[in-house]
Amino acid sequence: MRRTLDGLVVPVQPSRQYLARQLARSPAVKDSATR
Repeated sequence: MRRTLDGLVVPVQPSRQYLARQLARSPAVKDSATR
């Protein structure tokens, strides 16, 4: 298990759907990804 910046515990290999959801919820991550 691993903790994200949000403090949420997620599997070491999260699904693409979960990653997409986290990206949508995290403006900072999305901003850095699109930059």
